[in-house]
Amino acid sequence: MAVFVSLDGIVVEVLDVFSSFDGDSEFFLCKRLKDKSQFVMERSWFEEMFQLQSSHLTTQEKLQLFTSVFAGRYDVYAKSFINDQGKIQYFPSYDYGWKQLPPEKRSFQTLTDSVLKSHFRGETAIGIFPMHLDDSCYFLVLDFDEGDWKEAGLTIRRIARERQMEAHLEISRSGHGLHIWFFFEEAIPSREARLFGKKLLELAMQESMQLSFDSFDRMFLNQDVLPKGGIWKFDCLAFSRRSLPSRANGLCG
Repeated sequence: MAVFVSLDGIVVEVLDVFSSFDGDSEFFLCKRLKDKSQFVMERSWFEEMFQLQSSHLTTQEKLQLFTSVFAGRYDVYAKSFINDQGKIQYFPSYDYGWKQLPPEKRSFQTLTDSVLKSHFRGETAIGIFPMHLDDSCYFLVLDFDEGDWKEAGLTIRRIARERQMEAHLEISRSGHGLHIWFFFEEAIPSREARLFGKKLLELAMQESMQLSFDSFDRMFLNQDVLPKGGIWKFDCLAFSRRSLPSRANGLCG
C-alpha cells in the first residue's frame, strides 16, 4: 500500500497503475482514505499534487519492519550486474575468491542494513532467497510478463480478496509485467505455499475463461525443498528506485 498526501491535506492510497491505450501515459487509481471514494488521475498531475506521506519511524525501525515482512534468508543474498545485452543478471553474494574453492567451502556475504539502504537508494539492485534452510518460507510471488498481465493480475487479486486474502501487486522493472506478493503470518512449508499458488491460479482460470493467462511466467518459490548444498532461486526485492523511478514506487495493494 502506498499512501500520499496533497498540499491541502487530502490523504489517498494508490490502488493500481494503468497505461493508456497507446501506452504514452499512465493513470493512477486512487482511494480517498476519509470517505473511501475512488478516482483516476494521470500520473504527471498526480505527482504535481501529491507527495508520499512521511513516516515517523526511524531508519532502523523501517529496516526492521521491512525485514520482518520480506523474511527470506539474510545469511546470503543475490548481487546484480548489467550484462552485454543491457539486461540485469543476478549471482549469489559469494566472498572474494570463491571461484578457486570447492562448493562446500565457499562462503557468502550477508544481507546487512548497509546493503539494504543501497538497494533502496537505487545504487544497486539485489535479490532475496525466499526459502529457508528448513524448506519453509514467509512469502510467495507470482510473476506475470507481457500479454494479459494486467487483466490476469487483477483477476488473481479479486479471487484472493473474495476469500479474505490480500494480494499485493507490484509493477515489474520493465513496466510490462507484474509481481503478485502473498505474505504469511508465520513460516509455512514451501510445498504448501506452492500448492496454494497453483490452486489460486486454477480458480482464477476457471472463473475467467476469457483470459488465457499466457502471461504467467513462474512462481517464486520454484521448488518444494532446498537442494542439498544449494540456495537455488531468488526473487527480487520490491521498492528499489531502479525499478520504479517515480514517487509511486513500491507495492500497490
